[in-house]
Amino acid sequence: GMKWLKDAVLSKRSDNAFRSTMVGDPKIKLWEIGIPEDLASSLVVSEHVSSYNFENINLKCNLHLLAKEELFIRRNGKLMFVRKADQLEIGDIAYRPLQDGDLILINRPPSVHQHSLIAFSAKILPIHSVVSINPLCCTPFLGDFDGDCLHGYIPQSVRSRIELGELVSLHHQLLNMQDGRSLVSLTHDSLAAAHLLTSTDVFLKKCEFQQLQMLCLSVLTPVPAVIKSMNFQGSRWTGKQLFSMLLPSGMKFSCDRKLHILNGEVLTCSLGSSWLQNNTSGLFSVMFKQYGCKALDFLSSAQEVLCEFLTMRGLSVSLSDLYMFSDHYSRRKLTEGVKMALDEAEEAFRIKQILLDPINIPVLKCHDETEDVTYGQSDCIQSNPSVIRSSIMAFKDVFSDLLKMVQQHVSNDNSMMVMINAGSKGSMLKYAQQTACVGLQLPASKFPLRIPSQLSC
Repeated sequence: GMKWLKDAVLSKRSDNAFRSTMVGDPKIKLWEIGIPEDLASSLVVSEHVSSYNFENINLKCNLHLLAKEELFIRRNGKLMFVRKADQLEIGDIAYRPLQDGDLILINRPPSVHQHSLIAFSAKILPIHSVVSINPLCCTPFLGDFDGDCLHGYIPQSVRSRIELGELVSLHHQLLNMQDGRSLVSLTHDSLAAAHLLTSTDVFLKKCEFQQLQMLCLSVLTPVPAVIKSMNFQGSRWTGKQLFSMLLPSGMKFSCDRKLHILNGEVLTCSLGSSWLQNNTSGLFSVMFKQYGCKALDFLSSAQEVLCEFLTMRGLSVSLSDLYMFSDHYSRRKLTEGVKMALDEAEEAFRIKQILLDPINIPVLKCHDETEDVTYGQSDCIQSNPSVIRSSIMAFKDVFSDLLKMVQQHVSNDNSMMVMINAGSKGSMLKYAQQTACVGLQLPASKFPLRIPSQLSC
C-alpha cells in the first residue's frame, strides 16, 4: 500500500498530497499537525454539497472567495469556476482549500510497523516551509527533528475520511499492538519536568501555582500543604498536588507498594521515575486502558503544565555538570579512587592478554635494580579484536565500583543526573565515562582507558 501511495500519489503533481520537513511544537494538541498557510491554500479538499452540509460548505467557500476570488466546483460532471458568493447548488462538488479540522493521513518512510500511519487533524499556523507536530508523537514515527520529512495525504471522499477517523486516527490506536505500551507518552523535557515536579523538595508559591493551574483541566484548587512555616512566607503547595491535578479525578494506580494514587491524588511517591516512563505498567499506559481516548486530553494538558514548570524552574547542562568538584582536594581524591580502579582493571587485562595470546608473555628486564615489564607485541592491541574485547571486559569487571564512586560524589542539583534519573536522556554508563575516564579512546597504549588530569577546555 505504501509503495502505491509513493508511486501513484506522491510522485505526481497533485493538490491532495505533500512532503515537508517536520519541526516540534509542544503547544499544539497531540492529535493535531500544524500546516503552513501557504501550503494549506494549495491543498484541496473535495466535498459533496447536500442539504445537510450546504450552509457550512457555502460559508467556507464564501470566505475563500474573499481571499482568492475564484473557486473550482464540479457541476453535472463539468469543472467550472465560481467567482461570486452564494453560487453553490445542492449536488455540486466543491474543491475548497484545506482548513482547520480536516483529516490528513501522515506517515514517515520507512513505514516499518502498523502505527507509522496516523490520521491527524489539520491546524493552520502562520509558519513557512515546514509542518509541526507535538514532540510526544515522534515515537510512532521513529523520527526526530534533525531534518526528517513527513508525507501527507488529503482524503477526497466521505468514505475515506470515515476510514481514517475510525481506523488510523490517534484516538483509536493509543496502545502499541506489539508490546502493549502507550503509543504516546512523556519524553525528553516533559519527562524530566515530571520527575522534578514529583520530588519531595518542590514547593510552589501561590502565584506559581496559579500560573500552572491555568493550563490544567481541573479547576478545583486543593488546600495548600503548608499553611504557615518559619522557612516560607505564605502558603505553599507541593509538586505532587499540582501533578494530581493533571490526572482524572477517579483514577486509581499503584506500583510496587511505593507509589499510590487514589481518586486522582498522588499519596506516596518514592519510586523514582519508572512509573512515568513508557512501559506496560506505566502511568499513561494504565490511563489509556482505563479512560481510552479521554486520556489524550490529560496527557496534552500535562505536557503544557510540565513545559511551563520547566521554563519557570530552568534546566541547562554545561561543562560544570561533568566537572563534579570545584575544589582541588575533592577532585584529587576522586582521581585517586578512579586510578586505583583502573589499575585493577589493567592488571586483569594483562592476565587475560596472556591467556589469549601466549606470545605476549612478559619478559622481565632489570635496569638499575628495578623491574620493568615489557611486552613483545604491544602494538598489536589496536589490530587484535580479541585483545580489545578483553580490555573492555576487564574494564567492565570494575566498572560497577566506578559507578558507585561517581554516584557518591555527584551533587543532587546536577542537571545531567536529573535527566538520567528521569530517563529522558543519557545513562549512568556514559556519564561515568565522561566524568571519570572519558570512555574507551583506544589510543596507542597497552590499556586504552585513562582518566584525564584536567579538562581540555
